[in-house]
Amino acid sequence: MNLYGTELEVVERRSGTRGSDYYYVHDGSFFIPISAVPGARLVSKEPGRRIELTYKVPTSSIKGPILHVSFSNSGYPLFEICTLSNNSMQCCICDCDEDSAKVLLNMFKLSKDEVYLVRFYMDTVSPLINDIKSVMVRSKTSDIRFGGYAERLRETFKTPYFSLLTLMALPDEKGRIQSIEVRLSHIAELWVFTKLIEVIDGETLDRWVIEGLTINSPGNNWWIEFMRNEPIAFIKSRRNNEEYTIYYQPSI
Repeated sequence: MNLYGTELEVVERRSGTRGSDYYYVHDGSFFIPISAVPGARLVSKEPGRRIELTYKVPTSSIKGPILHVSFSNSGYPLFEICTLSNNSMQCCICDCDEDSAKVLLNMFKLSKDEVYLVRFYMDTVSPLINDIKSVMVRSKTSDIRFGGYAERLRETFKTPYFSLLTLMALPDEKGRIQSIEVRLSHIAELWVFTKLIEVIDGETLDRWVIEGLTINSPGNNWWIEFMRNEPIAFIKSRRNNEEYTIYYQPSI
């Protein structure tokens, strides 16, 4: 962001949740996209894998704080709050924990479809996560290791409200809805996996497969990476003493 006299210039980089920058302005009730601020105009658009949109906005139209959400190339989100005063701008990085995420979530204006889906997410995800953690204890599982594109599942499992907040930063309603549905489905898949362990009264073994070789792992962990043709876990049943190999989203 740069100030030029009575205008603020903002460059949005749109590429989902990797290598992106999104901007919102609080209008007194909600955070609205920078493009929706009265008087905002698009002055340039650079197409490509990462679309760059440059906006100029009258500073007189910016009545509240500006929220800048940036995603690193690896998908790590960063939240920054900026305020304008006397032709100067002050910014600070938000330490966005779960409680802060809940507060910020209520500051986004949602469509009717989003209101239903967000409420369903909030009512559903936490109980599923608690169930998963309960099975982890019963099965003597040390931890869940997330790799590759399962980073978003890790985010949802560890910090469900923060995970939802990162989706609200996306500028496109259709994209937000699809992303919420994907995260719900991934948590549900992980929950179904734990139900299998529950049925056989399973215990996680300290094994791991790397490059086709089965080795002892540092702890009784589950290993999740999408489309990975290697097991999520090796499980031994307390009911029949049999051992089971379980896969998560294999491509075969």
